Amino acid sequence: MFKNILVPLDGSDLAEGVFPHVRTMAAAFGARVTLLHVSKAPSQTAVDPLDWHLHKAEAAAYLREQVQHLQTAGVPVDSRLLEGPVAERIVEYADQQQSDLIILSTHGAGGASDWNVSHIAQKVLQRGVTSILLVHAGQTRTGIAGQLRYRHILVPLDGSRRAECVLPVAARLAEQAEADLLLAHVTTRPVIFNRLTVTETEKAAGKWLIDHNRARAADYFEELAPRIHANVQTALPVGDSVALELHRLVADEAIDLVLFSAHGQTSHTQWVYGSVVSNFIANGSAPLLVVQDLPRLSEQQPHRQFTPRQALQGIPHGVSVIDNGQKRHPTSS
Repeated sequence: MFKNILVPLDGSDLAEGVFPHVRTMAAAFGARVTLLHVSKAPSQTAVDPLDWHLHKAEAAAYLREQVQHLQTAGVPVDSRLLEGPVAERIVEYADQQQSDLIILSTHGAGGASDWNVSHIAQKVLQRGVTSILLVHAGQTRTGIAGQLRYRHILVPLDGSRRAECVLPVAARLAEQAEADLLLAHVTTRPVIFNRLTVTETEKAAGKWLIDHNRARAADYFEELAPRIHANVQTALPVGDSVALELHRLVADEAIDLVLFSAHGQTSHTQWVYGSVVSNFIANGSAPLLVVQDLPRLSEQQPHRQFTPRQALQGIPHGVSVIDNGQKRHPTSS
């Protein structure tokens, strides 16, 4: 699963808020962690060589200190200091080192803002085809040596194999933390085109379709649950918006972690994420783990598109799909 975890740091307390998640993920997957600090390259104007040397020395000392703290906590860790455009260097290094997971704070040295994600974090999210754990700055306050236990993990599923690629990760995390897994499928209300009043026949047809899809989803979860070695619960909300109903579940169920596949049944693979995942990046409040199901893109093919079969062949870096060969029930989302 995840064997090489990359953790970008900029020296701020907000960025360091990811450390409890780093410890949890490293312990759950037996992963090695690399702390990465990128110093912005000096501008074209004159730069005092002594000042630049001192800046690099301070950054190196900072990384050594963080490495020592994590090593004391039992985490296998090393570090790397780079120069250049911050987001670009993070993405390049993750690709070069074949990182399985990037653990990233939504905000860093620039401070918190009205935006849910800082511009640097947004660039990393959009330019990298790597699984991401996005931690909202300021929410985790247990410190670098603090313990973090996920108690309630939300796993939205739409019946597709792509979405199921998160299940091995979810099961491992649930086992490690003795957490509850909440499998959720949102049945959307059908849109009935009618400029005037919706007829009773149309209402009945809409209700039949909702009931049918919820029943198929319930059957799907009943089939799926025995294959997951965890305490599994299920939720089958109905609403006009998949994202809105999932946000409500996060609030109502006190969710500690939301776990998505980057794409689902109806996602277009020319985009890095599907629409619901993009909504959670922009508007979510809980820590968000997105398992990327696309193969890595080369620099020569930055806009390559993948068919579902090609993409599934690359699911995801180091993660296998739980599959017993049984027929899946199609559901709507």
